[in-house]
Amino acid sequence: APIIVLALLLVVGLKIHWVALAAFAVTILVSTLHWHSPVEALLDVIAKSAMISFDILLIVFGAVVFLRYLQESGAIGTLQ
Repeated sequence: APIIVLALLLVVGLKIHWVALAAFAVTILVSTLHWHSPVEALLDVIAKSAMISFDILLIVFGAVVFLRYLQESGAIGTLQ
């Protein structure tokens, strides 16, 4: 169901953040109402996902900062 909502809303032309939020809401509703997942488990999964996303964000940010440092110091020209 979340994939169908995601595809339909993308076809309609909504902004991607609204599409992601709608798909997230449908996922929560389906897991709660259909599979009877406990709310605590859902909150744990959401928290873990947020922490993993933050870790990935830190890695990407560090790579961009390192690239800028190499460009500013002229090390990129030396490597080429």
